Amino acid sequence: MLYFDRNRARVLLLIIWVFIFVPSPGIWAWTEHPLVIHETLAALPEVQDAKPVKVESLDAFLMAQEKGLVALLAGEEDWARKNLAWYKPLPKDLEFRATGNAKDIRARFAHAIRINPNAGFGLYLQFVPGADTGGKPGIKPSSLTFLKDLSEWKSTTFAELKAGEEVSPLVVEIVSPGDKQKLQTPQCDVEFSVRSASPPHEIKLVQRNDSGKHVVLFQSDAAPTRPGAWAGTFEKTLKVVELWPEENRFELHAKNAGGAKKDHVTVRYVQRPVRVVIDSLVAPKAGGREFKPEILTNNRAQFPEPLPSSWVILKGRVIWDSASSHKTFENADLLVRVNGTLYSKLKLVPQLGNELEDRFETGVRLATPTSHVKVDLAGVPTESIAAGDFTVTCEAKDHRERLHVLVIGVGPYNADQLRDQALSAFKGRLVDPSTGRFKSPAFQEDGYLYGPLVGEAAQRNRVHNLLERIREALIRPESSLDEAPTEIIVIYYVGDERHTTGATALRLGAGEGEEVEMEEISQHFSETRGNQVYLLDVNHDPDRDTTSKSPRSPDDLASLVRDPRQALPVVLRFSWNGRGGSQQVAPSSADRLQVLTETLSRASTLKQLDEGFRNRYDRLRQQYASLVYSSTLPESLQALIIGPGAMASEANREPSP
Repeated sequence: MLYFDRNRARVLLLIIWVFIFVPSPGIWAWTEHPLVIHETLAALPEVQDAKPVKVESLDAFLMAQEKGLVALLAGEEDWARKNLAWYKPLPKDLEFRATGNAKDIRARFAHAIRINPNAGFGLYLQFVPGADTGGKPGIKPSSLTFLKDLSEWKSTTFAELKAGEEVSPLVVEIVSPGDKQKLQTPQCDVEFSVRSASPPHEIKLVQRNDSGKHVVLFQSDAAPTRPGAWAGTFEKTLKVVELWPEENRFELHAKNAGGAKKDHVTVRYVQRPVRVVIDSLVAPKAGGREFKPEILTNNRAQFPEPLPSSWVILKGRVIWDSASSHKTFENADLLVRVNGTLYSKLKLVPQLGNELEDRFETGVRLATPTSHVKVDLAGVPTESIAAGDFTVTCEAKDHRERLHVLVIGVGPYNADQLRDQALSAFKGRLVDPSTGRFKSPAFQEDGYLYGPLVGEAAQRNRVHNLLERIREALIRPESSLDEAPTEIIVIYYVGDERHTTGATALRLGAGEGEEVEMEEISQHFSETRGNQVYLLDVNHDPDRDTTSKSPRSPDDLASLVRDPRQALPVVLRFSWNGRGGSQQVAPSSADRLQVLTETLSRASTLKQLDEGFRNRYDRLRQQYASLVYSSTLPESLQALIIGPGAMASEANREPSP
């Protein structure tokens, strides 16, 4: 039962009213209200800083507050009648009156608030499941309630209280790690706290396992003796606690004048044969400054401050649990992925005199202001390796991107028209027609335009030839080229599409039935540095589909990649829908191209481009009801630079060498 200071009588009444008069079957069906009250109120300063509470019987409380309760209950009755349409007024003979009779005070109060006067109203403490009573005698639930079905209290602990004794609030909590957590590293931090109104007599943290092994990690036996020395809360973090293989149980015990409490969590250290350790990131353009991470739970590295450059040298180690594990995977390639896209692929360097540890070092271009980097080994099963995994931010002043733009048009277009539109979208200037090399003021690196393939020239073999040219032009993951840029592949297609089971087919212009699947295009670049972006402006006839899914959902796009660790391609798609071969009314070809040109020329990042397309779609949709816009844009790539809108912040970008 809950006891409050006499000035909190209204709070007591409010809690009783909530659970009696709120017409909710869910509340009636659920009996563990004190658990929610505990979690809700435990963090309040009024509770944490409360002085020891003197236990007071309900009868004594009601007699002390009898006259005040008359006005309080009358006011609540008046409010309920005016504001609750479903409320049934209290009969006159049940109204609470101050008589000064202590013998029937409980019955008068129970009648006035319309609860069972035969309720036990015992003095007790209810604990959260698993908590210790601190030596206080327990009480069976049957002595506290008139209910017959007590199944819901099987795991609930009650302790007896006596009128006149004092109870001090005590909250004991292991903040981290979380209960039942699986850890991949042999160490973890343990954070815990004890909140108590009176100084605790003991605080102890113990580590145990199934075999009986245990160690006291922290113990403080003496309460502060100087008046005012106890601040009410004790918080501590033990850094780098060594874990034992398999189960580790952390138990936090605390005692104060009112009793004892404990909390516990159990974690498992799953020892894996291979572990990747991130040692540092070095920024060469910042004088070789080295940034060291903090290794968190599950082998995640955390870099607390932004890096001054997007080009960094990643240093680390691969640690093997045994010589046999090393022998099994000694020829595996180390893979470094940035935002899901493969960036580096290299061999490990053995350490002389240490056969269980190899080192690695590689340059990495952080593609976005906040980049997610993952380091693992090719061919090593996921369950056998604790991969290096971290997210890092950098000051976005020296991002470098290189564009590869493939343009394909099927319909009333000509090559010059599509070439000019594509270059205009990037505000680019063609400097070498033989190679398609162009310059754009938005990018430090020269871009490359492939095609356009238009009409009869848009044949499967030519498409695949250009895809292979792009692949050959990409900087290889094995390369150690210094200051390498981020590679971006843009596939711009305007024409007809149809959906098949597990694929999206783009029609080509060399005859009926000739087409190329987006999956074919994507898989050309599955193990390259290329970040893939598809800009599609298509006519779609659902009658030509061999699947009912249209447009493709993000889940469908998973088929575009072979490796689940690789980022999904970005797909921004306008679709003009029409059935039975009849085309709906749509803008002219030139106007449709203008949508891409104008929107892309104003955008800087992929997120801005997506938002720009959506704004154009909202306006076009009012005139063209058959238009559909859809997009798949992974969060990790939203800040990737894609358009010349970046020139608006050109002052923040490092000048070209």
